[in-house]
Amino acid sequence: MKERLFFSQRVSVALLVALGLIAVLAPFSADTKMRALGFGLDPQRPLHSFIFNGEPMPVEARKVGIYGGFALATLWLAWRAPRAERLARPAGYIAAVAGIAVMGFDGFNAFFYDLGVPHLYAPRLDVRLGTGLLAGLGMAALLWPIWGATAWAPPRTAVHARDFLVPVLLSAVVFLALVTGQAWLALPIAFIATLGLVLIVAMLNAVPILVLHKRESLAVNWADVLDGMTLAACLSVLELLILAGTRYALIGTTPLP
Repeated sequence: MKERLFFSQRVSVALLVALGLIAVLAPFSADTKMRALGFGLDPQRPLHSFIFNGEPMPVEARKVGIYGGFALATLWLAWRAPRAERLARPAGYIAAVAGIAVMGFDGFNAFFYDLGVPHLYAPRLDVRLGTGLLAGLGMAALLWPIWGATAWAPPRTAVHARDFLVPVLLSAVVFLALVTGQAWLALPIAFIATLGLVLIVAMLNAVPILVLHKRESLAVNWADVLDGMTLAACLSVLELLILAGTRYALIGTTPLP
């Protein structure tokens, strides 16, 4: 493994610490920094966002669900089932796809509503949030085993339904906190959602990075993939900022209709 490292473990840790310090010490409010990081992929429309103290959250309701649910599930699985390469039962794949499909159905219904064409129901923030959480959990269930099969050397494990109990319960807490107007939790939840966005992009970066560098199925501990994960995380932040900058250059800060 050593001859295939992108950079040393010390450099990896230093880069991650530097990335964290930049995020914390940048001379902007936490709300502004989260808006900037998600601006390229999140329309950030006030009517699609929960409002607290007269200000919309920096992440739209549906995106809070998608990114937040993904973050909660992925962080838990990293501890509970780090070496998972598959879901234990076919029903797990069905449930994951169903969660994503429910969110897609609600999204199309909202799109038809916006167009003024026939639709089944008027969009609601709580439905956007709830279906987004289902989709985020489903995405984590599908992507985490792909990461595990790519990174870890045998023997590998499976993800069981019980491994999702805690992420589901935490997702329920997020849902109840926002729909009941718990303003003091809005910023931490927005942070979790923003972290989830970075994790999604980082995971999508990490798999091809390991494959192209011929590092697949070689890791025996987290140190073996720390450099690849660090590179993927740095790339994800850079890509998100490029997307945000491109959108800003095209339309400024005007929210999408």
